[in-house]
Amino acid sequence: MTTNLYGLGLKAIVTGDVDWENDTIKVALTNNYLFTEANKDSHDFWNDVEGYEVAASGTYSAGGATLTTSAPTYSTSLNAVLLSATANVVWTGATITATGAIIYKDTGVDTTSPLIAHINFGGSKAATDGSFTLDFTTNPVVKITAT
Repeated sequence: MTTNLYGLGLKAIVTGDVDWENDTIKVALTNNYLFTEANKDSHDFWNDVEGYEVAASGTYSAGGATLTTSAPTYSTSLNAVLLSATANVVWTGATITATGAIIYKDTGVDTTSPLIAHINFGGSKAATDGSFTLDFTTNPVVKITAT
């Protein structure tokens, strides 16, 4: 899996428009969405990507799931700020095929919900009438490296 940050999402974190610990941060599954250099800078809100969201199935519903986030930390061994979740996200009874996920702040309005990151699964990940799990407890959701 590869995680890419949206430029305007990173700006929103730095300026405090996104508060990782206290805002409603969501993860939504996508299929056939390509994160490119162009959309890294032009896609800024959920309405830019929601057309790629997978269909509702089982406990997966439109807009995805809310992450249980923790305070950002700094890892000296990784030279990075880590934005983490304290629990995995599991959708049950789901028939879903996804190629990635979008992390965003949910304001309740698609045109003002800032995109933070895109996670590329490196291929299709699927569940058929089963559990679709994103493991966020062993790796950070987002890693911002100091160079």
